Amino acid sequence: MAFAPQDPRIPDPNDPVVQDGRVDYVPTPISVTRARQHAARLIAEWGHPALADDTALIVSELATNALRHGHVPGRLFRVEL
Repeated sequence: MAFAPQDPRIPDPNDPVVQDGRVDYVPTPISVTRARQHAARLIAEWGHPALADDTALIVSELATNALRHGHVPGRLFRVEL
């Protein structure tokens, strides 16, 4: 009996977290672009290129929200994967 390959978007609970990425950004519009590009590149480098576009979209939305609605003068915002 053949099994279908596991969906790469569903993490295996037996796999330990072996990579992480954390960057702090200045709350400016260009930082949203940089955060999106960096996140997509990391996900692809970590062996999940099929998830890079979805990751870029999510990071872009969250970074934009942080910039628009959570901006505190003198504070950075962080993107952590």
